[in-house]
Amino acid sequence: MQGLAMSSSSSSSASPSPPPRRPGRPTIYSPSEKKRRRKSLERKRAQSRICIREQIGRWMSLRETLNVFSHAEVAKFLLDLYDSYENRDVVCKESEVKIQKVDRNSTLNAEKDVPQTSSTSATERLPCEDLENDSTDNSGEEFTIDNEYDLSKSFSSVKHLKNVSLAEDILGITDECDAGSQDDFIESFEETTHDMTLDDAQDISHEKMHIVYDHCLLQLATKIVMPKCLFCAGEVDVSIQPVSSCVHLIWKCSAGHVAFEWSSQPLIKGQIYAGDLALSSAVILSGNNFGKISQMANFMKLTFTSANTFFGLQRHFIVPTIESFWCRMKQHILEELHGKEVVIMGDGHMDGPGHSAQYCVYSFMDLETKQILGVEIVDKRKTQLNSPFMEKEAFRRALQKLLDEQLMVKEVVTEAHAQISALIKKKFPYVIHSYDIWGGAKNLGNKLIEASRQKDCRHLLHWCSDIVNYFWFCCKEASSYEKFIIHL
Repeated sequence: MQGLAMSSSSSSSASPSPPPRRPGRPTIYSPSEKKRRRKSLERKRAQSRICIREQIGRWMSLRETLNVFSHAEVAKFLLDLYDSYENRDVVCKESEVKIQKVDRNSTLNAEKDVPQTSSTSATERLPCEDLENDSTDNSGEEFTIDNEYDLSKSFSSVKHLKNVSLAEDILGITDECDAGSQDDFIESFEETTHDMTLDDAQDISHEKMHIVYDHCLLQLATKIVMPKCLFCAGEVDVSIQPVSSCVHLIWKCSAGHVAFEWSSQPLIKGQIYAGDLALSSAVILSGNNFGKISQMANFMKLTFTSANTFFGLQRHFIVPTIESFWCRMKQHILEELHGKEVVIMGDGHMDGPGHSAQYCVYSFMDLETKQILGVEIVDKRKTQLNSPFMEKEAFRRALQKLLDEQLMVKEVVTEAHAQISALIKKKFPYVIHSYDIWGGAKNLGNKLIEASRQKDCRHLLHWCSDIVNYFWFCCKEASSYEKFIIHL
């Protein structure tokens, strides 16, 4: 029995134990199923998105005024308001309404100066200039901007709402507004009530920009004698509203009516503030980091574009423009070198030391003209996560692209890289491979300094610079290894 028990225990101990269960909730879907479900969810979510572009500022202002937390509640409020107008049989269809710009100095009772519409009564034929920008077409590619990047051109408030007629609510005219209040309106402000728009950024690319303090702006704004409110004849006060890197001056009465607005930056194509585009472009073209520049702006209390806006502009406008310019420039350089034997120099740069590097950028430059001929970027994942192989792979791709462009490469100069030397002998035997003398002179100087630290070779330290300079001279005069040995 003892032997049987021992044998049974030994057999039970020999049986493999089940693998330990991984901590956490058990997996229900496979990775491919998870990916498919995630894409389906993102597709449904994208279908529910609505792009309102420059009206985002007015939308957010209305949400704050209504004191609601979700955008759905704001949409419900507006739809209910529209339905209430529809029940009154006063529906203004877009195809039926023709909005015209009229002079604000015209009297309300003069029907000859009032624009005629097809679905409004005679009492509703009133000046409606602010609706012109709201009726513009917002078609085009969707470009999502965060809340900090407010493209709004109107900061009107809807406080102190009261029961008014459709003409008073839509057109902003009350019974208290008479012809005398319109006569007080300054005509020169009418043409600049909204932000100046540009069709091309080149229009202001040569203009200078300045840093202005808030109190200096207010001091200037208070010097302007503003008339009373056009709608309620109330007194107007000026306030400052920052929008990303732009600042708005708003003259508003106590009832929330906006008498006049001024913007410190023009809008490019009615969508992007010129200062935001200039800042984002300058950060990228100068080789700086957005985080550091943004932190500098925070220390200065300088209104700056947000991270989402910066990366959105970079992705949609700046990087594509740089790539297009680089392709045209490279094609022009290759056309100039077509049919000529060229000597090119190449070098690679890692984004990190040793095996921690993730990317390698390899560049080729013409020895005579000092112009960049090609740039190649290699990810470590393309070399089986082996960082030392990235420079070799980047060199192969960059050189092959130049040869595919029918460039006659006679000689390639690189640093002393064993993998690149073997690659040239195997794949490009018709190309002469030379080593960069700067790297050789640097290694020679380091070895001489190391040798001079020995006890019997201290006098060698005084000759290090002369030996390195003579090495440079021999390399410059010699055209082959044999002549180099003769010069030595």
